[in-house]
Amino acid sequence: MLEDIISYYRKMCTRTGQFDILLNIWVLLIVIFGVGGLAGLIIFIKLDSIHEIIRLYLSLLAIFAVEIIYLFYSQIYIFYKQKKYVIKELTSLMENGNSKQVKNNILMKLNNISESNFKFQYIERTYYIDTLYNKLKFNEFLKISKIDSKNVETVKENIKEHIKDKSNFKDIIDIAFWGLI
Repeated sequence: MLEDIISYYRKMCTRTGQFDILLNIWVLLIVIFGVGGLAGLIIFIKLDSIHEIIRLYLSLLAIFAVEIIYLFYSQIYIFYKQKKYVIKELTSLMENGNSKQVKNNILMKLNNISESNFKFQYIERTYYIDTLYNKLKFNEFLKISKIDSKNVETVKENIKEHIKDKSNFKDIIDIAFWGLI
C-alpha cells in the first residue's frame, strides 16, 4: 500500500514524475551528448586550421552550450505547462465557488497568472505559478489516493522516510537538479 502511494506521489508531485519524458535521464544524455557531441565533432573537423587543443575545448564548449540550451527550453516548457494547468484549475474552482469574495480572490490570482511571462530568474528560483501548481498537484494526489486531512502529515513523513531509504540515481538527480517538490 505504501509503495503504491509513494510511486503515485513521485508521479504526481515531483518534477521528474510530472515531466517524465522531458527530464528523463536518458533523454537528457541523448540530447546533450548526441546533439552536443555531433556539434562538437563538426567543430573539431571543420576548424582544422586551429591548434588541436583549442579545437578540443571548442568542441567541449559545444556540448556545454547544448546542455544549457536544452535545460533553458525545458524550463520554459515546464513554466507554460504549469501556467496552463493552474489557469484551468483556478477557472474550475471559480466556477464551483459559492462565495463572491472567493470568486473575486481567484479572479485576481487568475489575472496575475495569465499576465505573467517566463523570466530568466525562474530557472534558479521558484515562482508563484510553480508554488500554486505544486499545491494543486498535491491536493489532487490526496484526493485520488483517498487520504483524509488527519493522515496527511503521517503520509508526508512516510514518503520522506521512504525517499531517504530507497533513493536511487534518478531520485538523486531529481533532488540535485530540480529539487523535491
